[in-house]
Amino acid sequence: MQMLGKNVIGIDISNNMLSFARSRNLSVKKASVLNIPYPSNSFHLIYSIHCIPHIQPVHRALQEIHRVLTPDGVTLLEFYNKFSLKYLVEYPYVTFKKKKNIFVRYYTSRQIKYLATKNNFYYVTHYSFGVLSCIHFLTRIPFLREIIISADLFLSKTPLKYFAGYIFFVLQKENHSINNQSDPYQN
Repeated sequence: MQMLGKNVIGIDISNNMLSFARSRNLSVKKASVLNIPYPSNSFHLIYSIHCIPHIQPVHRALQEIHRVLTPDGVTLLEFYNKFSLKYLVEYPYVTFKKKKNIFVRYYTSRQIKYLATKNNFYYVTHYSFGVLSCIHFLTRIPFLREIIISADLFLSKTPLKYFAGYIFFVLQKENHSINNQSDPYQN
């Protein structure tokens, strides 16, 4: 990560993740994406993985990211795909087992584009990956790891990409006030 920019700074609310980052000599602070402890226009690039799908309300997180990005700054955000095999496998577990303290939301590409536009981001592109994310636990087995990763990369270039577990959006900051239209995709 350090090679991506002059200064790389991270935030997380998890003490375990903060310890892990510090063990890799990364500069991190305990903070939430709902209240980023930096001035407006501080960052050229913001990257988030395994975070946004667990944030309530997501529009507040996007507003905070927008606030701290420089004009024309870019953010790379990972969302969980509502049409994925991962959703079919995990949703019943999370819903019916009622795992405490875990919020997770799956999105469609259309919902994400709407959220991006509503929060003053220009859609650049998106990528789908993790078609085989529902069996990601098998990547812990050394001889299966390379096979699954190669198969997943191949599948992400086929129509099966629409069933991938993750959608990675590249968004650029727009510089006008947040519009006030209602959210037709609100659950």
